Amino acid sequence: MFQTSAFWVKRCVAAFYISDISEFSTFRPSSGDLLKLFQLAIVDEVEKESAVQFFKSPTYFRQISKRLKDKLLDGILLNSFTQLTKFEQTHFRIRKRNLEMMMLLQSGKKETAITIGEETLLSAERYGLVDVALNMSRELEHHYSVVDTNTAKRDKYYLKNLRNQKLLLQEIKAQSLFSELAFYIKKNRSTEHVPGFIELLEVLSRENKEYKFNLYYYSVKNLYARYKGDQEQIIINCKEAADFFNRSTTILPYTTAWNFKFQMIPVYLTKRHFGNASILIEECLKLPSKGSYNWHLTLLYKAVLGFHNNKRLTVINAFQQAQKVPKKFKSDEVEGRWKIVGAYLALFKKVGQLKYPVEFRTYRFLNDTKANATAKVNMKILELLHLLLDGKKKAYMAIMEHIEQYISRNLKGNARAKYFLRMLRAVEDGDYNALRVEAHAKKHYDLLRRTASTININVLDSEPVPYSVLWEIVMAHLRP
Repeated sequence: MFQTSAFWVKRCVAAFYISDISEFSTFRPSSGDLLKLFQLAIVDEVEKESAVQFFKSPTYFRQISKRLKDKLLDGILLNSFTQLTKFEQTHFRIRKRNLEMMMLLQSGKKETAITIGEETLLSAERYGLVDVALNMSRELEHHYSVVDTNTAKRDKYYLKNLRNQKLLLQEIKAQSLFSELAFYIKKNRSTEHVPGFIELLEVLSRENKEYKFNLYYYSVKNLYARYKGDQEQIIINCKEAADFFNRSTTILPYTTAWNFKFQMIPVYLTKRHFGNASILIEECLKLPSKGSYNWHLTLLYKAVLGFHNNKRLTVINAFQQAQKVPKKFKSDEVEGRWKIVGAYLALFKKVGQLKYPVEFRTYRFLNDTKANATAKVNMKILELLHLLLDGKKKAYMAIMEHIEQYISRNLKGNARAKYFLRMLRAVEDGDYNALRVEAHAKKHYDLLRRTASTININVLDSEPVPYSVLWEIVMAHLRP
């Protein structure tokens, strides 16, 4: 055995991309070192740093890794992807035909390649794959101009080629602006130029009816409206997008309709338009397959709706559905969000506001739940509330001794959570006496009331249960 250096570990990182690739590949090694590496990476899940040591040298390990990766990649083209939607399968099939046509063309089988190219072009146009359509129209124009001269077909594909060039360039512009805006928002850079570019896309949209261009166009408008906090514009954009895609003759994925309906839900919840939110949630639940990622995100909004309109049975119904239907994906965040829902249900059960057999242990919940940085504040709040209701004053006091440090490190930009945690600190400052606690909390309670609540687009990450409802539980517990 030999020891691997940091240099070789870095060089070997690519080898363990094979775990992801193998999920969609039909290839499986049957013997030798390819099988050994496959078992180490996929079956035994051995860390890459350790796996290198099972081979005679780092150089040889890299060679075997590359061979296995290449064979697995080749196997992807043989996969029928039956686990995906029919729309996704069709997209993959069209792209495979594009590749197959080009391979036949380069191999000298021009007549067969051109026949397949004409068929693929029609499918690409039907499904809005402008990049594939452009590739096919280019080759067809060239063929009927140079190889098999045919004036009518040359003119036909010449015009299609020009059109597809223009459409793809416009799609690229729209996608690039969306990516740039998302990057600039994350990096807190100036976005003053964005409205001008949105206006340019709006002019192009009057003629461009391709679904991908318009998907990026409406997504840019919506992202900018969210960045500016313009809730009314979000509703306008989403309704315009929904209307456009309803009228589209292109065969579209369900996500097109789901995406824009889904983005309206948090706005309606924030505005307390619960009826509109409920209608959209039910519409969105019908679009993805049960157990899928998007289905769970929508179902989580159903739980939020129940918390906000004080219909706990709605929350229980959503929670039960999530537990009954097998998940078709792996996501620690979604799993964590459902655990947070369960923890809030356990809280309401503890104070006698609902009857539902939720098994809950505070520290098991804290140890087993993985949440993103924003959602973690829920775990801190739930820990404090459960400790308070369980009468564990020493543990509650121990957390409160460091609560300001927690706030300064974790809650920049989250004013409502900051105010609410200071209200919970007032419980300790007021020595658990309702009147004194109320007096100590008044300043932060007033600040909380003056600060508008928001419901995060990522679901359950900010304030799934209104802080006002949680504060009522606290005060009811403190009153004799």
